[in-house]
Amino acid sequence: MKRIGEYLGSSRERARSFIVHNVLHADDPPHQLALGIGIAMFVTFTPTIGFQMGLVFALCWIFGGNKLVGLPLVWISNPATIVPIYYPCLWLGEALMGKAHRNFVWFKNMFSGAPVDWLPKVKFYGGALKDIAIELWLGCIVIGGILGILAYFLTYWLVYTYRMRVWGQLTPPIYHLRHHADADHHGTETLPPTTDALEK
Repeated sequence: MKRIGEYLGSSRERARSFIVHNVLHADDPPHQLALGIGIAMFVTFTPTIGFQMGLVFALCWIFGGNKLVGLPLVWISNPATIVPIYYPCLWLGEALMGKAHRNFVWFKNMFSGAPVDWLPKVKFYGGALKDIAIELWLGCIVIGGILGILAYFLTYWLVYTYRMRVWGQLTPPIYHLRHHADADHHGTETLPPTTDALEK
């Protein structure tokens, strides 16, 4: 019990450090940060294990979200959590399509003995899910979409509230200092010649 308590304590500290330094104090405005989190949450609930990090990066690049802030979320879906994450999605997909529900134990046994290496693991999960792909994808899109939207608005509210309370503005003060410094620098270089200089 002591070891479990220490693990939970260290996990909470890591999560707190990530939120404070990588989300609340990031240079991007709230919308980009929230969009990165929302996209990552959606991808986490899609049956794309092995490709999720690349998918998050690509979608954030296309839609303008922060490409790095949401990447740790995809670690939520891993061999230890795949069953509790994907079975509710499968159940919902079956319900929406009017199909009989498959047994939880049957679904759990599908993933026993998964390989460790990346390519064999991708092939293993692909083969296990191919017979339930339509129902699973349908449920994943619905649940992942809802959780992604909720994650977006929650993150936006958290970043907005924190920054307005602490800084009184939506971007970190250092961002404004760099912005003005760059503007002054470029402005100095592009000043037109004075009348005296032209006369000379």
